[in-house]
Amino acid sequence: MQEIINEYIGNENGLLLIDIPTGMGKTNDVLEVMVDKLAEINENSRPIFFITNLTKNLPIKEFYEKVVNRGLSKEFDKYVLVLEAMTTMVRKRLLDLEDQIPEEITQDKAYQDLLSHLKFLKNNEESSIDTSVFNDQIGNLEYNFRKLLMTKLDELGDVKTKLETLENDSKWQWVDKLYPSVFTSKRKIFFLSMDKFFLANPTLVEPNYQFINKKEWEKAIIFIDEFDATKESIINQLIKNSEKNAGNLIQL
Repeated sequence: MQEIINEYIGNENGLLLIDIPTGMGKTNDVLEVMVDKLAEINENSRPIFFITNLTKNLPIKEFYEKVVNRGLSKEFDKYVLVLEAMTTMVRKRLLDLEDQIPEEITQDKAYQDLLSHLKFLKNNEESSIDTSVFNDQIGNLEYNFRKLLMTKLDELGDVKTKLETLENDSKWQWVDKLYPSVFTSKRKIFFLSMDKFFLANPTLVEPNYQFINKKEWEKAIIFIDEFDATKESIINQLIKNSEKNAGNLIQL
């Protein structure tokens, strides 16, 4: 199987459907191929996407174990990126980074509102209090905080300067820990859901874009796991895109 995959991805374009029964090791073979590619990766390597219908189904742990067994931990940190929803990133990490965020950010209302909501949710995880209203508000609060952060980052200069600052300036290194997507342009192997692949990718350092429409990813290698399940996600995205172009037929 690995030989077939390697032979096929040697081509620049094309679609290969591996239609064999569940449990035959398709995902494992793909991960082995990806580890091989990681071992020989460089700045000019073709990007690789591993996509499935739900983020929770991504085999990150399995891939990382293979990487460690091959002694490629440094390459993993440098080239691999797991892309999640922005609210998911904030829910997972913001409270742990609270002490690293500079005062010019922490004094802003957008940050304080988001932080207080996250603390309330954390403190009431196991209580009987209805937190649904607070959960519903996280999306808008995260967006307001992200706009604040983008405004601050724009003051640093162009995209190249922003990335250099985020990477080297201790004042800003917490941003990468909170929003790993800021270094999307520097990574080569991506794990993400089909929805994330179709929707805009917010990097905070440049305008949002869709992977499927960005020139840099034209020659990417794309592995779609659970293909039948992901078809529904594709159809939903096509419907949403069509709705954006609604017109008045009578007027037309």
